[in-house]
Amino acid sequence: MVFDKTFWLTLTNTLLGTLVVACLLFCGAVCLHEVVNRLRRRRRYEAELNQDMREMFAPPDAQDAALGTAAAHPAPRFLGTVRARWRLLLRHH
Repeated sequence: MVFDKTFWLTLTNTLLGTLVVACLLFCGAVCLHEVVNRLRRRRRYEAELNQDMREMFAPPDAQDAALGTAAAHPAPRFLGTVRARWRLLLRHH
């Protein structure tokens, strides 16, 4: 009779321990996934911001210069998106 009680107690403890370890592994994997996604998102935003800055401050092309100064310097059009992206970047930190 003692064997039956310890057997079920050992089996229950083993199953609960396995469940706890599985939950901890799952939570760790989810946290790691979230951290990796945030780093990727930050890198993507920085790359887009760098691209916008290159477009803003790049020397005008010959075609743009022929169209006039407004088309040769598209900075006002990009300033709004750059500010919005900076706000978005700063909000996620």
